[in-house]
Amino acid sequence: MNGSVPVVSSGGYSGTHNVAIAKAPGIVTGRYGSLGEFTFVQEDYWPLNTALYSINFHTNAPRFIWYLLQNVAGLFLLHSAKAAVPGIDRNDIHEILVAAPAHDEQEQIARHLDKQIDRINAIKAKTELSIDLLKERRSAFITASVTGKIDLRVAA
Repeated sequence: MNGSVPVVSSGGYSGTHNVAIAKAPGIVTGRYGSLGEFTFVQEDYWPLNTALYSINFHTNAPRFIWYLLQNVAGLFLLHSAKAAVPGIDRNDIHEILVAAPAHDEQEQIARHLDKQIDRINAIKAKTELSIDLLKERRSAFITASVTGKIDLRVAA
């Protein structure tokens, strides 16, 4: 269905729907296949039936929980190895105990991590732009030298 509500599957955003059945914020992960990958959803959404999703953060900061889950993803993989086709269900996840700081500290940690990730992404984007520019200049230099527009025998 088409609409403005994001459809979230085990692999992330996969389309839109006209009805939301889960309230934001949310965290979605796969039950099979893409175990250990988590999507943080910031608006009401429609989770596909192949996904597990959060409905209650029990007074924890949702963004902090998203970061925490990424760091304990290996536990999901350990729990998934119980059958011929690796998979997990909510009962497997509920068994996993983790220590978490107070809510205020969770918020501070999440904000700090968001800020650092934004910084890293900006550096990555600048680096990719520089690489593209260098490739373009290399190509132009090769073309100019092959066509005789640059005399490579002359010292610079």
